[in-house]
Amino acid sequence: MLGSDGISDPMPFAGTPEWPFPVHQIGITAIGLHLIDNVALARLGERCAAAGRWEFLFTMAPLRIPRGTGCPVNPVAVL
Repeated sequence: MLGSDGISDPMPFAGTPEWPFPVHQIGITAIGLHLIDNVALARLGERCAAAGRWEFLFTMAPLRIPRGTGCPVNPVAVL
């Protein structure tokens, strides 16, 4: 799994027109990588700093959509 607070592909494109979203195109289709884009991490960082801990249990339950390629999720970090 790869999660980030933006999109996981470089912008602007790296000059390869047939591969505008390489992380998505290769990661998902070739190796089955699960991607989470636009994760709001600021509050998690603040809570970790306040607790003096940087390890946590991460859980997420995506919607089950037959033949779906994405959905909104509600990830949960348990300190």
